[in-house]
Amino acid sequence: MAGMKISDLDFIRLLPAFMRDDEAAIALSKAVNELIGIPSRRIPTIRTWDEIDNLTEAECDEMAWELDVDWYDQSYSLQVKRNLIKNALNVKRIAGTKEAVLNVLKGILGKAQVEEWFQYNGTPYHFKVRTDAVLDEDMATYFWEIIKKIKNVRSHIEVLEIERHTEHTIFSGCGLFAVYHPAAIIDGYETQAETLQDINTGVAGITRHRPAAILQS
Repeated sequence: MAGMKISDLDFIRLLPAFMRDDEAAIALSKAVNELIGIPSRRIPTIRTWDEIDNLTEAECDEMAWELDVDWYDQSYSLQVKRNLIKNALNVKRIAGTKEAVLNVLKGILGKAQVEEWFQYNGTPYHFKVRTDAVLDEDMATYFWEIIKKIKNVRSHIEVLEIERHTEHTIFSGCGLFAVYHPAAIIDGYETQAETLQDINTGVAGITRHRPAAILQS
């Protein structure tokens, strides 16, 4: 027998062979088809977990309330709301762990890292968070409240690092600046010999030459 979906379930096809000619069984099966057909056609309208990416904001808000997602906020964007709902049950299961904090922060900020104190020689039972998200004053305040709801009691956030990555073209050049002081000759003896040479950035070279001084006693 070919498979059937619940939306087009046919009880007549489910009858055993010896009952398929029984008019009473056939009539009862048709009646059941009608009764089952109405709610089965409504099933797609109440699906949630496999339709999270298609939920509206109002539906997300309602589902977050049903799941008691206390790190959820109605001011979030639709995509953030969907992300938080997807991970809600898993976060509740591992609440109080580094992984739970990381899952929620990624859902809200998009990119985040959590490092425990022993990974960066910090204060015991503290941790730091690194992200490249843009946080305004309100979001920064709410950020601390979110952390408090997910972390364990003994751990405390110590540092929030916000990274910024920029790309620039760097040009370099070099030049030669030389000053030459020839030896001074006094009574035929060389008393001074000095050559100074500085390398500076730039593209030009300058050389200065001063003739030797000849002094007589």
